[in-house]
Amino acid sequence: MKYTKLAELINQCDWENAEKDFQICQHDTWTDKLAILAATLYFHNAQYEEAYESIQNGLRYNYANYELYLLLGNYYAQTNINQAWLCYENAEFYCTNAEDLEIIMQYKAAAENFPDWNVRKTSIVILSYNLKDIMQECIESIRKHNLSSSYEIIVVDNNSTDGITEWLKQQDDLKLICNTENKGFPCACNQGIKLSEPENNIFLLNNDTLITANAIFWLRMGLYEEKHIGATGSVSNEPAHGQLMSEECHTLDEYIAYGSKNNMPRKNPYEKKPFLIGFALMLKREALDSVGLLDERFSPGQFEDDDLGMRLNYAGWQTVLCDNSFIFHYISGVGKNHELWIKTNEINAHKFKEKWKFDIGYYTFARYEIISLIQHNHDEPIQILEVGCGLGATLTKIKYLWPNSSVYGIEIVERIAQIGANYLNIIPGNIESMELPYAIEQFDYITQTSHIKNGICSLKNQYFSSQNSAQAAAEPHSNAFCMYFGSR
Repeated sequence: MKYTKLAELINQCDWENAEKDFQICQHDTWTDKLAILAATLYFHNAQYEEAYESIQNGLRYNYANYELYLLLGNYYAQTNINQAWLCYENAEFYCTNAEDLEIIMQYKAAAENFPDWNVRKTSIVILSYNLKDIMQECIESIRKHNLSSSYEIIVVDNNSTDGITEWLKQQDDLKLICNTENKGFPCACNQGIKLSEPENNIFLLNNDTLITANAIFWLRMGLYEEKHIGATGSVSNEPAHGQLMSEECHTLDEYIAYGSKNNMPRKNPYEKKPFLIGFALMLKREALDSVGLLDERFSPGQFEDDDLGMRLNYAGWQTVLCDNSFIFHYISGVGKNHELWIKTNEINAHKFKEKWKFDIGYYTFARYEIISLIQHNHDEPIQILEVGCGLGATLTKIKYLWPNSSVYGIEIVERIAQIGANYLNIIPGNIESMELPYAIEQFDYITQTSHIKNGICSLKNQYFSSQNSAQAAAEPHSNAFCMYFGSR
């Protein structure tokens, strides 16, 4: 068996000779077996980042290898005991060896003794309205890809007529509420949340979705990345609010395969957002309790997720997109009721504006025409200032694509700046009259997306304008670029 010698040397703690043997093997095509041995060797040498990369390589080869999740837990145990515990739990889910399972359970128990450990189970709340076959697939995909002790399923049926209610009543592993009328999305979700175990985190999931391997696991990992993260969301095949997957697929099998290779450990999988789409939205219980349930004024649906995101960020909780969690979305409801969807969207957009005093569509979408003009490599430590940054959607995208960047924003609308400041360095002010807290010369790029022109001109002594398209030019006395983008 390949790597038998290396395995024997490691088991015998003959680290010197194991190191020599590994030097011969390390250029082979990575398998999960080689990754386990390499990570073990790297851990012994306190080369933790090399161990992490080995685990990544192994999981790309076999995403279901429980030994790799155990090792991944050991990696996270250095800095985040909650994420370490989640890795041990995932190892438990995939483990098929009774002796090894006992070892995994010991690791879990040890992690629970840490004072910072506080991982909660997940209550998966699903609104049901017809779509019998798809709904059944959704629930089966949850069962298939998650440890049964890690979650509970709560289904709220909105008076379905296609037989799904009868099927749901036969399932003994879920809680079911049967409404006698269609109460819409916000109200039904709130019913499900109220029925959940009070200590559990909440996962709002559309019934026209399919869970892919490790998708929920990585959402939970994101939720425990930092204490102030209040919600996490998945990427999908639905091109809504910048949550689109990175590849193009054409068949369901291709989407499922994409999930298996996408849902992997990454060093930079998180992108901060002002809100997340509610088709697959995980909420930390403390965060939800602090801001309250979905606002039922947005019934039958739409903008309740936007509103929840605003409330979370306004209260100091961050909402984070996990690019290493893909969930397939059929998007079935919109196609059948397109005219009703458009009408409801218009009505609820007006309700949102009445409540928050701003147009969310105007302030929350990344401007890719700006991003496309950045010429630095993605690993460079650039500094960017955006004047008229809204809620910071462009800046968060830049921060995700250039992880070593430092981004700053100025927004004239104080309420919007206050929300954006929860997850970015955004300050309120008028660029034409305010005193800046930083030196303009520090920035590699300055962008402006407002109607104000004189502010940038006075700061950089050069005028850039745009009638119909974006323009950028190099500063004559600086390494910076100044980009001006006309009126928003």
